[in-house]
Amino acid sequence: MTTLIPVTNPHLRSNRSRLFLSTLLALLLVPIAEAQTFEDQGLAASIARALAQAKVKSVVVFDFMGPGDKLTQLGQDLADGFSRSLANSGGNFAVIDRAQVRAVIEKNRVAADVIRDSEIAWWLARQLNAEALIVGKLSPTVANRLEIAVAPAETKDGKDIARMSVKVPLTDEMKTALSNSLGVDHMKDRLDPKSPKELLPKCIYCPPAEYSSAAMAQKMEGKVSLIVKITEDGIAKDIDFVKGQEYGLTQKAIEAVQKWKFQPSHDQDGRPRAVWEVIEITFHLR
Repeated sequence: MTTLIPVTNPHLRSNRSRLFLSTLLALLLVPIAEAQTFEDQGLAASIARALAQAKVKSVVVFDFMGPGDKLTQLGQDLADGFSRSLANSGGNFAVIDRAQVRAVIEKNRVAADVIRDSEIAWWLARQLNAEALIVGKLSPTVANRLEIAVAPAETKDGKDIARMSVKVPLTDEMKTALSNSLGVDHMKDRLDPKSPKELLPKCIYCPPAEYSSAAMAQKMEGKVSLIVKITEDGIAKDIDFVKGQEYGLTQKAIEAVQKWKFQPSHDQDGRPRAVWEVIEITFHLR
């Protein structure tokens, strides 16, 4: 069962690791042309060894998330820098180019911060033919410090290969980058809940979401709430989840909405307009 709802109120132990991350943070705050490589630093080498021990042949680095589920410029810059460092570590594995990461997100028409859900991150990593993924978490702590946690996991089972964390001074430059949110503004172009029904978008081709085999095996039922921008062309873009479900159901809901076609919303003058909608998909075993 599928429901469209107008949006009214959307919603990483060693000293060598410390040396690496302190250097990394300093270098990320200067122009790339001046930045050094990180082959000789501890964390990249440690992660490279862990990946080699796991016999991983390809790895992808996703944006570092945080605080909480927030995606910021600092998180993206740290991921870019760590990906370059890992690629220069001399490991016997390929590091997926970060441009390809952004391309697969765009191809799937999902919001960049959907990788906060590990199952969705694995789904995107598999599309990049990556055998492992790396996610990072940023957490401001007391005494004006930032904790950075980095953990690679294998995409076949989601198990951690390694886990490292460090706390570093939170500089003013870092604070600025941390405050620069890259998340999508769901309140912009939202619908007035009092809008006439004839002005609202309508789904004209909306095949039901498929059940995942894992959810079937677990006899899992539940509701996935997605928030999407329905464009002037009648497709869903910047797909994100408000409420997800385990065992692949969030992925299946996203895959379904990717296929949907809409009659777009339009203004009082009949001109198509992009608007945000909440789409609820209920998974129920018959």
